[in-house]
Amino acid sequence: VKRIKLFTTTTANALYIQPIKSLPLKGGSAGIITLMYALKRAIENYFQVESNEIGATIMGEGDMPNMLIYEAAEGSLGVLSQVVESPSVYNAVMAEAFNICFMKNGEEIPEEELIPASYDDLLSYYNQHNHQIIDRNLIRDALRMLKESNVEILTTKSFNSYDEQYQALQAA
Repeated sequence: VKRIKLFTTTTANALYIQPIKSLPLKGGSAGIITLMYALKRAIENYFQVESNEIGATIMGEGDMPNMLIYEAAEGSLGVLSQVVESPSVYNAVMAEAFNICFMKNGEEIPEEELIPASYDDLLSYYNQHNHQIIDRNLIRDALRMLKESNVEILTTKSFNSYDEQYQALQAA
């Protein structure tokens, strides 16, 4: 009889999103959770992937937690890196999120006619534990702002390699 310790490692793309106070989210953590599921659904629709291939979770506590959206499929799909690297993909994903939540037949749904969420838009089997707090009414202004924003990729010449920059960040 021998004791065997099994483990595995994998590499997958992930987006760590830290909502800032100037993003007009309502409802504190409920708004952030709703925004997370809107972005998750938009990524799934845009890239035509199954809902179990993209995961999402909240990190941190309080009124302004952070979001982690990650590729949960075996290996890496490579879709999340496209959201960051291509401004046109970012804009398309944000527009898709807005369309999922607030558009019907090409027209924006008035706020007074909007239910918090349904299985046609934000609710799914994978987010059942949050069904009571998901409310798209909390994220209309935030998604409108994100839809109209742009991605700016900043690089630094201070470091010769990724490892050197990682070591400096870890030391800081």
